Amino acid sequence: MRSESAVLSGGVQAEPGMRVYNQKLGMWVFLASEVMFFTSLIGAYIILRFGAGEWALPGIPLEEGGSPLAIQITAANTFL
Repeated sequence: MRSESAVLSGGVQAEPGMRVYNQKLGMWVFLASEVMFFTSLIGAYIILRFGAGEWALPGIPLEEGGSPLAIQITAANTFL
C-alpha cells in the first residue's frame, strides 16, 4: 500500500528576492496613513489660520471677559 500526497499544480511561484512580510507591509501602510493624516491636519490648520480674518473686536480688550473665570477654573482644578 502506497500513500500519495495530493499536489496542486498550476500555482504561481513568488520570486525569491521580492518577498515582503505581512508585518513589515502593515507597518509601512500604517506609517504612511499616519503621515497623510497629520499632514492633512497641519495643512487644514495653516489654511484656516491664515485665511481667517481678525477675530477680536478692535475696541474691546481681551482681558475683561476671561480673567475672573480663568482664576476660578484654575482654583477648582487644583482641588479636583
